[in-house]
Amino acid sequence: MFLLIIGALIVAIWFVVFWIQPLAILSIFERLTPNVIYRVRVELPLVALSFDDGPHPTFTPQVLDILQAHHAKATFFLIGERALLCPELVARIKAAGHEVGNHYYKDGSTFAHSDTEFLSYLQKTEKAIGVHEGTKAVPRTWRYRLAQTAETCPSTRLQIRFGFCVPE
Repeated sequence: MFLLIIGALIVAIWFVVFWIQPLAILSIFERLTPNVIYRVRVELPLVALSFDDGPHPTFTPQVLDILQAHHAKATFFLIGERALLCPELVARIKAAGHEVGNHYYKDGSTFAHSDTEFLSYLQKTEKAIGVHEGTKAVPRTWRYRLAQTAETCPSTRLQIRFGFCVPE
């Protein structure tokens, strides 16, 4: 019975922290990890749209058409391998005025990758999506793979050292 109560308590805490994300806890994370962007304060009501794991040959064009119909912009976090397979979609995303970001080169976890391999894949993706090192005009953004966060991703320091903005 005791273990059941402890288990329920852990699930309840997880729900509050990771699903509801109370602002007080978010403020603590912001102070503990000042190089990670969790939110951006704005004066007007604003919704930021982002799409991960593309480009996809079927769904990305559909999303782009919907965004165009509503005069909306979004950020597309692209996987390098997929960007190389669909360069025309990467070009269409950028031509429509959307932001592109780095979502790693391969689909899957980065936990087993060495620092050298991790950095190599980041750079390969940058080239695949047309964002090259030293480019000032385009923000260099990165979104973690799967359930990683700034605290659990072993290569956060590499991303920051090489000038990536690391949104949460």
